[in-house]
Amino acid sequence: MYISPLWSGAEDFLTQGSDEFKGMPAFAKVLMGAINSDRIERVYGVFFSRKPLKTNISPQFSSKLEIRVVHYMSVTEMFVKLPFFIIYVSFLILKWKINLVFGHGSIGAIGGIASRLTGVDYCQRIYGTFLINEINKPNWMLLMKHPLEFLAFKMDSIATIITNDGTHGDRVFRKINGHTDRLHFLLNGVDKESVESKTKSTTGKRIISYIARIDKWKRQHLLINALVVLKELGVNDVHGVFVGPIINDDYLEELRSELKKHNLNDRVEFMGAVSSFKAREVMMSSWITCSFYHTSNLGNVALESFARGIPLLAINCNDSMGSIPSDLYISVSDSPKDIAIAIQSLSNNDDSLNEMASNAKAWCDENLLSWNARATYELNIISRYKDD
Repeated sequence: MYISPLWSGAEDFLTQGSDEFKGMPAFAKVLMGAINSDRIERVYGVFFSRKPLKTNISPQFSSKLEIRVVHYMSVTEMFVKLPFFIIYVSFLILKWKINLVFGHGSIGAIGGIASRLTGVDYCQRIYGTFLINEINKPNWMLLMKHPLEFLAFKMDSIATIITNDGTHGDRVFRKINGHTDRLHFLLNGVDKESVESKTKSTTGKRIISYIARIDKWKRQHLLINALVVLKELGVNDVHGVFVGPIINDDYLEELRSELKKHNLNDRVEFMGAVSSFKAREVMMSSWITCSFYHTSNLGNVALESFARGIPLLAINCNDSMGSIPSDLYISVSDSPKDIAIAIQSLSNNDDSLNEMASNAKAWCDENLLSWNARATYELNIISRYKDD
């Protein structure tokens, strides 16, 4: 039984009757693996959403998957109604005769509490965390500020699976929980089944892609400000392409205002939310791609760029790229001038970029699983403890 936020990439599949997921492969691939597994009789889920959505699952999957969507309007409402949510989840555990609760993210802690009340085994899945920024604060303070996220790390579970995405979830887990014998700290997979050949831009411009949700902490403004500096330096043949759903409309307007101010509208394109195929197509046509997020940059974009041999510019904030060999990417600071100079220096350095691409592909082949294999690995972790 899944207890999870209704991730944006899962809405079409769980509420619109779509036959496929968009985005969030770390969640989607494992859920689809569970649905298709002969070892699992039926999959249930309670998904928490700020949108009042009704379930609508494709007939292709509805015989194996049953879910409920719980609506809440704000964080305040979540905590006011928390006792009710725990009781409701406990009721469904008993009604559906669940034998494993699988909590995802901070909201998954609701499933952890309900599993304790009903005597059912519990497994926790954490994708990333911002708590590394508060690692030196005492646990009681973390509990007061971030109660559900704290409990997601603290709850006893048959296994806790945390994504190694550069946010140092293993360090946070050791601080809050301490019991590492059933901690599994895993890199994400990559889409090896559809690694295409690199394509050249047909416009004659060198494309710099930035694939991320449009939100302030994703820091797309750093690339736009770097494009301003490049214009001042006389570099006029680079074109920025931003791919990702609009999460923060105000931030998008700030970005557009900056472009208008510096007369750069013709050098930047915002594509919005696109299919995973289209996102890969954009990446494969890129000269370089960027990841300047706050807190960590060891995300899906970095790993997919390695797999495809697309040179990556990234900020090693919080030592988030510390587990990655330094010859796989170009490290820059969060200074737009530094980023612009790095881009300018790469203009006539194809040999260096090709060597970097070759190193990244080789590292990926040796260290990363395909998404299908990665999903199977995660399900096998859970099955191992359940079998025990």
